[in-house]
Amino acid sequence: INAMPDWRARAATYLYRGNIAEAAKVVSEGAGMGVTDAKRIVDSWKPRFNEVRTQLRQRNKLNAIKVLRKVPELDFGLSEAKDLIDGWTAPPGV
Repeated sequence: INAMPDWRARAATYLYRGNIAEAAKVVSEGAGMGVTDAKRIVDSWKPRFNEVRTQLRQRNKLNAIKVLRKVPELDFGLSEAKDLIDGWTAPPGV
C-alpha cells in the first residue's frame, strides 16, 4: 500500500480490505481535513465497496470497476479503477 503515491488509491485499498480507520486516516491526511469528517466520508463509501466485493465474488470485474468509479470523492478514471481492481484480485505473491 505504501508504494501507491495517490492517497485516493491507498484509501480505497484500505477500505476494500476492511480497514476503515486507516482509510479515514489516509483521507484526512490526503484531503487535508479532520479525522471526523474523513471518517464520515469513508463511511459513506462502504455500501459501494460492499457492492465491489459482491461483484468480485461473482467474478464480474467490469461491474466492480463501474461501481468503484461511482465513488464521487475518489473520482477514479477507467484505467485507475481497473488497476486497483486487478491489484485487489491478483493471486498472492503476484
